[in-house]
Amino acid sequence: MSFTTDPHDVETDDQREERIQQWRLSRALRDAPEIFAHVRALAISGRTERGDEVPHLDSPLRITAEDDIDDRYARLNEWVDYFAAQLTIAPPVVRIAARRHDNQDIQGFRVGVTPEGASVLVSLLTMWLNIHHEQIINHDQYLAYREDVIEFLGELSGRYPVDRGREKPVLPRPCPACGLPAVRAEWWSENTHDVKVACELCEEEIPRKHYAKILDWVVG
Repeated sequence: MSFTTDPHDVETDDQREERIQQWRLSRALRDAPEIFAHVRALAISGRTERGDEVPHLDSPLRITAEDDIDDRYARLNEWVDYFAAQLTIAPPVVRIAARRHDNQDIQGFRVGVTPEGASVLVSLLTMWLNIHHEQIINHDQYLAYREDVIEFLGELSGRYPVDRGREKPVLPRPCPACGLPAVRAEWWSENTHDVKVACELCEEEIPRKHYAKILDWVVG
C-alpha cells in the first residue's frame, strides 16, 4: 500500500512559494511556442481586433497583435542574449531570424515568418533557457528573469487565449458556510495537493488538513 504525502506537511511557506514560481516559469516556457504561433496567426490575419478588415493599411497585420508578439519575442531574446553573455555560453543561432534595429536591438519577427515558423523559433529559445536552467538559477538576475518571463508570457496568453477544446467540467459544490454551490478548486502547480479550495461567494476556505479527502469531493 502506498501513501501520498501532502507537501504542506513538510514544506515551509518559502519553499512552497519557490516551488510554485519554478513551476510557473516551467509552464510559461513550455506553453510559449504554441502561444506565439497562435498570436502570429492572428497578426497576419488581416483583420482588426474586432474582426473587421482593414484594406486601407499597407500591411495586412493586426497591429495590436503584431506589437504584442514582437515585444515579447524581443524580451525573450534579450534574456537569452543576457545569460549567454553572462555565462559565456553560445546563444542559439535562431537569433539571426529576429528583426533588428540599426543599433542591433531586437525588434521582433522578420517579415514573412509563419505561425509555424514562430513556434519553432520560440521553442529554440525556450529549449536553450531550459537546457541552461541550472546555471541560470544560480545567477543573481535569476529572480528578475523568472518574474519577467512569467509576467510577459502570462500577459500574452491572457490577452490571446488558445482554444484547446472543451475541458472536463468541474461542478461547484455546496459551501459548508453559506450553503451555496460555489466551492471550487484552484491548482497552483502539477501536484494534486497544491490546491486552494474555497467558496467563490463567501470566500470560506476549506482547511488544508481536509484536502486528502476533499479533492475527490470537489473534482468528482
